[in-house]
Amino acid sequence: MLESDDRPLAERGRVDGLSPDGTGSAVVHGRRVAVPAGWPGDEVEEVGGAFRVVVPSPARLAPLCEWSDRCGGCDLDGLDGAVRADALQGMVARAFRDEVPTRWVPSPQPRETRARITLSRQGSRLGFHGRRSHELAEVTSCIAARPEVDAALRALRPLASSWGDGESQIEVRSDGHRVVLRVDGDPVPVPAASVAWAGVVDRVGRRGDVAQGDATMAWGPTAFTQVHLELNAQLVADVVAWLDGCEAALDLYAGIGNFSVPLARRGIRVTAVERPGPSAEALRANAAGLPLSVLALDAERFDPSRVPFDALVIDPPRKGAGDVLRRALRNRPRRVVAIACHPASGARDAAIAVAEGYRAVARTLYDFFPGTHHVETVTWFERTERRVTASRPTPPRGQGGRGGGPRRR
Repeated sequence: MLESDDRPLAERGRVDGLSPDGTGSAVVHGRRVAVPAGWPGDEVEEVGGAFRVVVPSPARLAPLCEWSDRCGGCDLDGLDGAVRADALQGMVARAFRDEVPTRWVPSPQPRETRARITLSRQGSRLGFHGRRSHELAEVTSCIAARPEVDAALRALRPLASSWGDGESQIEVRSDGHRVVLRVDGDPVPVPAASVAWAGVVDRVGRRGDVAQGDATMAWGPTAFTQVHLELNAQLVADVVAWLDGCEAALDLYAGIGNFSVPLARRGIRVTAVERPGPSAEALRANAAGLPLSVLALDAERFDPSRVPFDALVIDPPRKGAGDVLRRALRNRPRRVVAIACHPASGARDAAIAVAEGYRAVARTLYDFFPGTHHVETVTWFERTERRVTASRPTPPRGQGGRGGGPRRR
């Protein structure tokens, strides 16, 4: 509840940033506290051990989505875009605690970007679960989703009344051209004529049709793909540019070959490691005819000394790479690209790289999830013994990114 009163700010506090979990961060009564519903600029006070907003921030604007306060998918919907960008850059800067020049690469549009959504079905009810909630928020559309994904959601709505009892998780994903539906749980009948699906799976573990996107990258409905297709293309281009001149690359947590395939197409020999499963199967298909060796095993079990490489790309899950990164760096690759979907784990991995004799040259933040507190962070490293000269290649800047050095908070 947003309220207002005339008590002096000394008795309250102002939210001056965001935490990696999306909560507001403020100093109240001389101590740093978390404010669950706080956004930058909000004035807050403590009541009964909890914190409430008493003066809303001028950066609070009208939300773009009518369901954002209930569904939890876009937790910062309604926060001024420039304020949100500054808050996310500050959040990353506080997590990494270094002086690395940082750039922000914004989404080309504030909504209609997500190539993948997961719906929850309870009987004939269809929607999203609220943040940290088991309550189902029914929706009829999703403005965060790409148009073809939202069209699929709209097509599912009139079918839901005939599904009867049961519960399911329904994932809808797009490669930019075609849509794939995957259902985990009780099956839902979808007449073939009702939606132009590329493939349908009614249980986890069963493979659907393989979509071919731009006819060069195969992926299945259970393989991991990035959620923002346009910014992912920018990220891939930046990775390829940063590793230009390298001869052999190791790609850990390689997925379907998001980085491996473009690097191999540039003539770099690539060893890609991905755990057994749908992503590794798609990776093998994508590697055909390229200088790309696929090892289907967990990165944690891979011995980097088995292969030579002078470039490393590592895109771990949310928990970070940890010892996997440490072992890989002992091969002393010239250049390293470390990707993180969570600032805290990314900071831990960066500290490992520095301890192993690497210097962070630059950091880039890609706004993969507009309207949320999530951000994709990439740190570009090189070996410290490499002599730095004026001719050193310029780190990737990202198209449309803001200029400037690291943000101070």
